[in-house]
Amino acid sequence: MEEYVHLIKLRHERGAGGSTVARNLLWDLRKFFRCVEITNLDKEETDETAEQIVELFAYGEEDPSKCLPVLALLDLECEEEIVNELKSDFEELFHGKGARTPACILLHCLSQQTTRSEERRVGKECRSRWS
Repeated sequence: MEEYVHLIKLRHERGAGGSTVARNLLWDLRKFFRCVEITNLDKEETDETAEQIVELFAYGEEDPSKCLPVLALLDLECEEEIVNELKSDFEELFHGKGARTPACILLHCLSQQTTRSEERRVGKECRSRWS
């Protein structure tokens, strides 16, 4: 089965500018993708959100094989289950429409707080790999 939706996770330290970089990426790629930012999503809305993204995908184009893919930025803190459900809803809607693959790329921007012990552990792993 072809995968119509790809999920990319962009992990960054809180306050390090990860969301800004992601928005700049959307701006830079706007000629090659139909770009959208999703800032609010809950479990009951994934099917509705997926339908709106599919409408954006097909907007103004009769032939699905000529549609630009959608680059959707998920800049929100939500459970991985909700993101996977959204991806699954997309797959169902795109399946059998004759769309190119990927028809949608989900860029999930995840800010995380790193503890001092994690920083030391990662630092040790990096030093041991490059030593």
